[in-house]
Amino acid sequence: MSTMSYLIVQDYHVDPQTKYGSMGHLLAFNPTKRDAKLDVTFYYEDEGPTKTSLLASALKTSEWNWNSWEELRKYKRFAMGIASEEPVFVQATIGWNNTMNDYSPRTKNGERECAKSYLGITSLSKVCYYVDSVVIDTPRMWVRESEWNILLNPTKRPAEVAMTLYFRDGTVQELKYTVPAERLKWVYMDEVVDKRNQFYGTKVQSSEPIAAHHLRVVYWMDKDETAYWTNTPIMTFWTVPFLSAPLS
Repeated sequence: MSTMSYLIVQDYHVDPQTKYGSMGHLLAFNPTKRDAKLDVTFYYEDEGPTKTSLLASALKTSEWNWNSWEELRKYKRFAMGIASEEPVFVQATIGWNNTMNDYSPRTKNGERECAKSYLGITSLSKVCYYVDSVVIDTPRMWVRESEWNILLNPTKRPAEVAMTLYFRDGTVQELKYTVPAERLKWVYMDEVVDKRNQFYGTKVQSSEPIAAHHLRVVYWMDKDETAYWTNTPIMTFWTVPFLSAPLS
């Protein structure tokens, strides 16, 4: 429970050619006896933030579909920073489907491929950690697994970020990025990891306090590796926040 939370792995997309779509919801549970105003900031990769305000009623769970926000730039990857007048729990649910986000009975293919829900990050940090990383890409398996590390810099200054990968065999790889002020950066790990098919842990060090999240997508082997969305069915996906230092 917190008065400030970040939900940074958000994807609102529709592709008319592949019929792929993604849609999500924001949920806020306010266990206090006072209504809470939520000031929501939307962060993007390629433009400045936009804002909206919501009301989380006392002793209730409130829910908003992304379609309900005129202030949200549609069909973009984005993050949310949520400031609340009262301590609340916030959570995001995102679904990936092959119906162009159409859930009505008239939809020809009603199969929903997969969905995921996760709680907000409640503190920024200059040092963050993640454990379970691996880019699986081998002809001996009938699935592929791709990964992204997502970085949010909500501050007013650019963040110089060093991402250090610690592989199972003892080798270390260093990566460096600049995340502009009030911007979101998605790092496609498949393109930068030196060693595929080997587990590694990740340490992120930043010149400014940031939030970091990990996304892994599992799909059938014939998916185009460079495609973020596709008509090849996604099997599952999950997203886990980096653990922020200091560690206890």
